[in-house]
Amino acid sequence: STPITESDLEAIETEMKRIINEGQEFKQYNISSNEANTMFKDQSEDYKLEIIDDLNVNEVSIYENGPFIDLCRGPHVEKTNQIGAFKLVKISGAYWRGSEKNTMLQRIYGTAFHNPKELKKYLILILIFL
Repeated sequence: STPITESDLEAIETEMKRIINEGQEFKQYNISSNEANTMFKDQSEDYKLEIIDDLNVNEVSIYENGPFIDLCRGPHVEKTNQIGAFKLVKISGAYWRGSEKNTMLQRIYGTAFHNPKELKKYLILILIFL
């Protein structure tokens, strides 16, 4: 309910760096759609419930990372400390499922590279072509 602004990106990046430094594992597992519905209903994750319903499958893929659990196909790196350099670059609005009849959500765009040198080269290129 509180909009994210460009000035929030630095704090989000700081938290992301903390998580990366912890080397948290990404754990993937499959659970029945019924189990996923129960889990996400308990967390009031209405959008995930809609996605599970639309998938119309018996089983879904779940990823766990520290305290965070999400509906996701993956794959991921094995641990967060395998993530190289990254940068959050912008925020935009997007209607749920692309329809203006639905709720407006926010999307944060970011990019990641194997190392800081590659990221820096990319950011310089972006600035040149803006």
